[in-house]
Amino acid sequence: MDAEITPTEAAELAETIDRLTEERDQLAAALESRVVIEQAKGVLAERFGLTVGDAFLILRQGARGAQMKLHLLAQQVVENETTPGAVIRGMARDSRWRALSIRERNEATVERTRRLHLATLEQRERSYSRFGAIVRIRATNRWDALDLGSRIRTQRWYLVAPDEHHWDVVVELTGRPSELPEDVRYAIEEWVRARGLQPVEVWLGDVELRIPG
Repeated sequence: MDAEITPTEAAELAETIDRLTEERDQLAAALESRVVIEQAKGVLAERFGLTVGDAFLILRQGARGAQMKLHLLAQQVVENETTPGAVIRGMARDSRWRALSIRERNEATVERTRRLHLATLEQRERSYSRFGAIVRIRATNRWDALDLGSRIRTQRWYLVAPDEHHWDVVVELTGRPSELPEDVRYAIEEWVRARGLQPVEVWLGDVELRIPG
């Protein structure tokens, strides 16, 4: 015959279960925080070319400066493509990390500019697709691109940077020609000869052309 549990024993058992449950939840939270901190250290180490130890120092410094819990800042690092402001500000206060924070801000600005250029290009191409064609000529630097633009005197043109290493000269044509207008082709060929370039990439709408060097 099983012994009956007295009310006092039942209360003590319930208290023990509650305490163990609370301890389990605390351990689970601590483990989760530890995991996200380790992930954030890895992200910062890879992003800035640091050791994991230095990445942790940056993370801790940022959390202290922002007066926030370390694991909450770590969560922001893991969930965002760009470095949280608290980390950047922490780095800026220390001369060892200031150059790294400046570099990341510059890279982020370049990326935003590239995306803006691409969005502008796509929007203008959609706008002109109903009324005319678009010609894109790829250059490897801005000065070559500007030189080509200065040779195109009869058409509207503008520059777009599709990535960090290229500039596109975009020419807006009226109508839908099946080949490059003579004046545009002549300007490109003259530019290629004058700059001593290799064969360059040219697109008329979606059709890729090749201008020999």
